[in-house]
Amino acid sequence: MRSTDRNKRAGSRLLDHHHRILDERGQDVYGEASSKELVGFFARHGYSKLGQPVTLDRQDLVQPIWREARRTD
Repeated sequence: MRSTDRNKRAGSRLLDHHHRILDERGQDVYGEASSKELVGFFARHGYSKLGQPVTLDRQDLVQPIWREARRTD
């Protein structure tokens, strides 16, 4: 996503659309957040941390995240 699109809810709209499809199929979602800000962003969309962050060169680089499918009926 281009930085000019940030704070325009483009990412949220994309995730919401993607989640509707996955929820209809009953599919859980694995993802990775590359910053603390993104961990918060994904948390607002129903994701939770999955284990410890992957660290390289003594820096937290990737936080595995998980979202369980939601019922759609």
